[in-house]
Amino acid sequence: MTGEFAVGVHAAVFLSRKKGVHSSEEIAERVGTNPARVRKILAGLKRAGLVETKEGSDGGYMFCLDAEAVDLKMVADALGVTFVSVTRRKENSRMAGVMEELCCSMDQRCREYLEGVTIAQVGNLVCSGEEADSCRH
Repeated sequence: MTGEFAVGVHAAVFLSRKKGVHSSEEIAERVGTNPARVRKILAGLKRAGLVETKEGSDGGYMFCLDAEAVDLKMVADALGVTFVSVTRRKENSRMAGVMEELCCSMDQRCREYLEGVTIAQVGNLVCSGEEADSCRH
């Protein structure tokens, strides 16, 4: 798994809680990465219909769905994330096939778990006890 999933979830939570249009620079500052990386990741979320963009000098990104309806599997799928994988060796042994099957099953279990966790739930965990307007992601 790469850090793209964590950045994607963080950005989605931020955008879902801070209504309006936000620049990649603002999101990058909140998420703790650079604006180019944010743009790349949000492009995947946009292709999946999870965020929208606004063009122009006051443009940026906005969350376009109900955060209760967006689960973390949707984010992972939008970004093409694999959680558990095995590096295929040149050998075509029985063990390699078994390991590939195990890793594939573990990845599937991760996805099933993430299907039960929404962007809203993550936001609530991050901001529990704080006002939504002042919550820092």
